[in-house]
This record gives sequence, C-alpha cells and structure tokens, in this order.
Amino acid sequence: MLLLLGSIGTSNIPLMKRLIGILAKTPLFYIVSKGVFHEELTLAENMWGGRYVPQTKILPIVDAAIIHGKFCFVKQNILRYSLILFRRQQLAY
Repeated sequence: MLLLLGSIGTSNIPLMKRLIGILAKTPLFYIVSKGVFHEELTLAENMWGGRYVPQTKILPIVDAAIIHGKFCFVKQNILRYSLILFRRQQLAY
C-alpha cells in the first residue's frame, strides 16, 4: 500500500506520526512518502520510504493507496491507470 499525502499532508508531523502508528499495527507493508520533514519521521518495520517516492512508478504495482486527493495527483496517476482501477472494480462485483 502506498501512503502519499503531498507536501501539505506530510508537513503535518503529528498527523504523519499518528498514521504511521496506526498503520504499524496492521499486517500490511507500506511505501511511505515522508516529505520535506522526513528526518523527523521514523517508519515502522512494515514500512519503507523516503523524502520522496516515485509515485508514477509505484502506483501501478501497489494494491491500494492512501492519497491526499488533489487534482495534480489524480491527473498524473489515476487518469493514467483508470483502466486498471476499472478492471479491479469490475472484479469486485
């Protein structure tokens, strides 16, 4: 799973620490974009990440993503991979 909250989300250190703490308790593996304050965040053992991660390369290989939902992300990624997302939705029904 990809955790990507953009520059505004990742600059909220209490929010990022809380999310890391919650996600650390799950059995899933996470790729985390830590943003400009990356030195202030310590990832759990079920996480890997850095200041920035190449979202356009990672999105096609993850099963799910927690994102900030801003238009630029949607335009760059979701629209590009909409066929993949559509197929996954079809399989769910």
